Amino acid sequence: MDTLIKYRDKFIAALIYFFTYLNFVTNKKIVFPLTFRGFYSEINNLIFAIIFLKEKKKEIIIDSSRFSYSYKDGITDYLDFDYETVNFDKNKFSNFRDRKLNNELLTRYFFKNYIFKKVRDVNFRKNRINELAILMKKEINNLYKYNLKTKIKIDENINKLNLPSDYVSFHIRRGDKVFGDCKEADLVLIDVYFEKLKKFTSCDKSLNLYVATDDGNILKEIKNKYPQINLFSLYSYENVRESEKKFLNQSRETVRDHTLNLLTEVDILINSKYFIGSFSSNLGRFVGACVGLENCQSVDLSWDSIH
Repeated sequence: MDTLIKYRDKFIAALIYFFTYLNFVTNKKIVFPLTFRGFYSEINNLIFAIIFLKEKKKEIIIDSSRFSYSYKDGITDYLDFDYETVNFDKNKFSNFRDRKLNNELLTRYFFKNYIFKKVRDVNFRKNRINELAILMKKEINNLYKYNLKTKIKIDENINKLNLPSDYVSFHIRRGDKVFGDCKEADLVLIDVYFEKLKKFTSCDKSLNLYVATDDGNILKEIKNKYPQINLFSLYSYENVRESEKKFLNQSRETVRDHTLNLLTEVDILINSKYFIGSFSSNLGRFVGACVGLENCQSVDLSWDSIH
């Protein structure tokens, strides 16, 4: 019986792949949904999907009806896109009698899984690290444009910091991404970041350092170990950014406010002179492409690692 179930599941998977591929090759426009992953996981996946689809001479339509960070209108709550976007009413998809809508929704997720696998295929990435980083930065310039409300809030947040124009930045992973249920990376000590930074500059009293982290103890540790540097953070030692899993379960207004703070931190990181972070993090990989790989150091994986 178990063998029959195994073969049945393989047959269904093959059938789904076949019809997804058939739809893919016969459609010029592909709808790509944003879903439940982290903000920059979704953005990175979207950017690689755009690169992949352009190479296949296809156009992309972005559906953010189920985007986790949505406040009212999906991804356009925060960004203005040059690409066509749709945002279907989520409630409509709960009616299983509406076959057309549900089939359309399923097709979108099959497409996403198909493209998701293709952009992680070694043949897509082989010997293309610098090319893909450049292509990604180009697409970020096309795609990642703040809408007016986002721009006003980010400028307001940054102005409060009195951050100098010449600074370096760290993204230090802690919280649930290192210790909790959502563990993605191993613990990396503070000193490793400063050793990596020495490739670019000395850690003397003229150093202006911005630190993005979800653990206030990190800020205390840096201040104690390296009292000579000028340390900046959007958060105080006691008040740091909450884990994604925690704040995504709160009100939509809270999700919006936390997301705007996240976008502020990333804006600060991508405008730094040098960046030290984790390329096991999609946020880190996004920042790395923006800053330029020649101005970055990773404390764990290489930029083109498939994860």
